Formats: sequence, structure tokens, C-alpha cells
Amino acid sequence: PQGVLSFRCARNDMRQPIHAMGLFLSVLEERVEKEEQKIIVQKIQRSSDALGSLLDSLLDISKLDAGVIKVVPETFLLNSLFDALNNEFQAVAKEKNIQIKFANTKLCVNSDYLIIERITRNLISNAIRYTESGRILVGCRRYHGQALVAVYDTGIGVPENKMIV
Repeated sequence: PQGVLSFRCARNDMRQPIHAMGLFLSVLEERVEKEEQKIIVQKIQRSSDALGSLLDSLLDISKLDAGVIKVVPETFLLNSLFDALNNEFQAVAKEKNIQIKFANTKLCVNSDYLIIERITRNLISNAIRYTESGRILVGCRRYHGQALVAVYDTGIGVPENKMIV
């Protein structure tokens, strides 16, 4: 459909400046000599990465709303998802000297495995990115007849005035 083609064009147009900014920042970081300037460039790089991640999330939501992504519900154990993500992130967390733990669960859910995996992966990735040292806990619990998956970390967090509740 024509609307999907237009959406894909717009998506690529939005990502291109962010990718270009990342390339320019990499070059700048190599050329900067003073430590305090390097710190500023690294902070800009983290902001650029966060912007890219936010854009990806918004585009995913747009795809869901537009019906481009088809939700395929299936019943699966959350523990199987946690095991896969634990294997993926354990080495990355260890490299940053962060302890990451996945709570064992017997909860089964009926949802789209790939969508839940992507959302959870994004939350864990952000927790690792914004945690300098400390711990990350990934778990779930029953909440009003549903499963609530949560990622807790000792990172910098989101200022209260920036939270959307």
C-alpha cells in the first residue's frame, strides 16, 4: 500500500541525520585531546544513542498502530525469554562491572514473544547503558491478572519531571 511506502521513506529520512551525527561524533572524539572535552563528546554520543533508541521505539509503535507489524500471540514461559536475554547480556554487563540478575519465574503469558523480547531487550540495554556500576534486576510478577515485566537498575534514572505516568 502507498501509505506503507511513504512511512518507510519518512522513517529512513528521520534516521539518516542521527546516523550521520553518530559518525561525526566518532571522528570528533578521535580528534579531541583534552580529557574534559572528551567527556563532553561522550555525553553527546550517549544523548545521540538515546535519541536513536527513542526514534526506533516511536517507529515501532507507529508500525503497530499502522498494522505493519502483525501481533502473533503465543503461550510461552517468561523464564525462557529471561534465559535467552541473560545469555545475551551477561557478558556485556560483566564488561561494565555491573551485576545483572534475572529472577526465576514460572509465569506463562499469551503474547507476541518477539515484541515482548524486543521491549525487554531495549529496557535492559538502556539499563546497562545508563548504569556506571551496580546492579540490574529483571523480573516479573502478577498484577491484576496480568504479568508485569520490570527492569530495575542502579543507574542514573529518569528525572521525575521527565517521567510519563
